[in-house]
Formats: sequence, C-alpha cells, structure tokens
Amino acid sequence: MSIFTAIYLLGISACGIQGAEKAKQKNTTFMQALMSMFFSSFAGGIIRDVFILRIWPAVLTIDSILDIMVAILSGSIYLLTSRNDKINKAIKAFSKVADICGLGTFIAIGVNKGVSNHSAPFVVLVCGIVTSLGGGLISSLICNDTIKGVFASALKYRLLTILGTILYTYLVYVDVLVTDAQTMVILYTVISLSLCNITLRNRWPSSSKILWTYDKLNFESLFVVKINLCIVANRSIPPIKKMFTLEIYHHRQYRQGKKFNLHTYRKTSRIMSI
Repeated sequence: MSIFTAIYLLGISACGIQGAEKAKQKNTTFMQALMSMFFSSFAGGIIRDVFILRIWPAVLTIDSILDIMVAILSGSIYLLTSRNDKINKAIKAFSKVADICGLGTFIAIGVNKGVSNHSAPFVVLVCGIVTSLGGGLISSLICNDTIKGVFASALKYRLLTILGTILYTYLVYVDVLVTDAQTMVILYTVISLSLCNITLRNRWPSSSKILWTYDKLNFESLFVVKINLCIVANRSIPPIKKMFTLEIYHHRQYRQGKKFNLHTYRKTSRIMSI
C-alpha cells in the first residue's frame, strides 16, 4: 500500500465519521445514518462518473469494497461510542486531521479521472471539485438540511478546496510528475486548512469578565435590554480586548434566565469591539 492510498483511506474514514455525525445531530433513522456515511464518502465520485464522465461508478466495483468498509466502520464506531465523551472527542479530532490530509487525495483522484477520460480542461477541473465537495453536500441533504443551509455553510473550506483543485489541474497540464503534484496538493490542503482552523478557533473569546451591566425594561415590559461592558481574554493578538455586548431577552424568559427565541424574533444581539 502506497502512502497516497493510506492518506486516501484516512480521508474516507473522516468522511464516514462526518456523515455519522450529521446523522446524529439530526436524529435520523439508522438507514439514513448508513446512507449519510456512504454518500458522504462516495457521492462526489458517483456524481462525477455518472453525470459528468458518463461511465460506470468506480465505487460500485470490487476494488472499492475496502473503501466502503472503512467508511461504514468508521461512522459506526463513532455512533457506538457517542455516549463516551472522551472517545467521541478523540474521534472528532482524528476526523479533522484525517479530513485535512485526505482532501488533497480526493482532488487528485477527481482530476486524474477526468484526465484519463480525455476530458476538456474545464471538465477536468469540475471533476476535481465535485469529487472533493460533492459527498458533504449530498450527505447534508440526506440528513434533512435545507438547500440554502447546505450551500451557505463552510464557505472557506470550499473556497480553499476549489483553489487546491485549480492548483493541481495546472500542475497536471504543465507536465509535473503525478507524484510530485499529489504531494504538493496534499501539502497545500494541510497547510491552508490548518491555518484556517487556527484562525476560526482564535476568532471567539475563550473567557470573559463582566465589569458593568445595565438592564432596562422596554416595549411595554415585553423585552429586557441588557448591555454588558466586558473585558475579554482572547488567544489572538492583542490578548486583551474590551467589548460591548447588546443582548435582548423576552421578559418572561429573562426571569427564567433564558435568552429569547432568535427564531421567533429577528436577531438583534451583536458584539462590537472597541
């Protein structure tokens, strides 16, 4: 087994875990969970083969039995250990690392498949994008997510994936060795997505201390407006920030210590750095 194949299997296992996680969050049936694991891992390749290249799907061949077993087994282990927080966190951490590493292999496989079928450069590029992103979109739809919600989420991840596909397609057409091109796109996905994850993790404050609070009843005692002056310790630079937070609560829910329903009323809470 080559290193490229091993990294690809890591990516497949990550997709299976992500499909299981989506199914768990939406409280789907067992059959939907299995479908989510399968399509999260292979829907991109199926769409590429059937609708773009018009060939028999590679996943429905004997050579893909190991891939299917890895995806289903990984997702099943995640669901079976969902009550154990420590194991669950470890599996999620593994899934993130495996997904970052495996994404480059999905891009390479999609582009190589288009090139081997003598497709036009634009079609080759689309093959790489669909192979790497199609599974996540289809599994989200299977788990009852809305189309708007599916396409509006993880935009940075998708943008970096598209840029990686463009990079690999360019390397292939300028006659760079396939192994070198695969190595470069894997390094690209690992570095870019790791930096993206670090940025997103440091975006939100890790702790805060309220220095001053002002409460006032408004709208004929239907709402409570609460203004906090906070000092926030953040991992990013600078380490200390002052922030104003404006929060609006429904009066009855405020007495119970609950935030008002953002789905019923328009969202008015916001945070402003000063």
